[in-house]
Amino acid sequence: MISEVGEWATTGENDVFLWKLAWRRQLFVWEEDQYGQLISLLNSIRWKRGSVDKRIWGVGDLKTYTVGSGYRVLNEFASSTSGKWFKELWSLKVVGSAQLCVWRAMLEKLPTRLSLDKRGAAVPSNLCRLSKKFEEAAQHVLISCEVVQNVWDNCDRWLGISFVRNHYIINHFQSFFLSRFSQKINVFWRGMWVAIVWEIWMHRNKIEFNSGIVDDVEIFTLAQLKVWSWNKFRWQSGNYCVSDWLLCPIIYLQNTS
Repeated sequence: MISEVGEWATTGENDVFLWKLAWRRQLFVWEEDQYGQLISLLNSIRWKRGSVDKRIWGVGDLKTYTVGSGYRVLNEFASSTSGKWFKELWSLKVVGSAQLCVWRAMLEKLPTRLSLDKRGAAVPSNLCRLSKKFEEAAQHVLISCEVVQNVWDNCDRWLGISFVRNHYIINHFQSFFLSRFSQKINVFWRGMWVAIVWEIWMHRNKIEFNSGIVDDVEIFTLAQLKVWSWNKFRWQSGNYCVSDWLLCPIIYLQNTS
């Protein structure tokens, strides 16, 4: 509780809560600035001396959590349009870390530069790490950035078809559908969308933290290989080698069923 990480002090006529946060290790220099920002955010809240810490369930008129109220919240969420696509996402035959990345992207919860800046974190710039031209929101860095557009265009050319895609993340996912194929094949194909988004984000992080080089071809190629491996080891289907998948994706998809 809060009382365990600080103590009250009296300054003039005012009571002030002094934070005494303990860390498992000594902070790095760049973390000290973030620590200062954290304390500033905490001090912006008015604490009342003598009050008892408690958790409050902020849904409806209830102040305490019940299983029934939690169930109603989940049902309302699942019945919404976005909830339908989250359900679709979790049904895909892809690795959990990729699903988690996409889920966070759909909720606008990825730690992009713009998101971190809005939370008060110190970032050198809000500009996209790939194009360095526009603010780095999740929607931009995964869908509409000019570098990323090349990745999606490569996917269209590879399949031999052309899509007009929405720049909103959930709608973009929804449009990634092949009408002439079965639902089973489209579950597999939407795994390609997840792989591309995941690979874009990992590539972005490599540039941000490891001084990587922007390479849209590498992003798409690694996404192709990931989907083939997921299909091979999770669907247990077909006797097709990776070259079949890379050279003739339509035929590969037809034989997957």
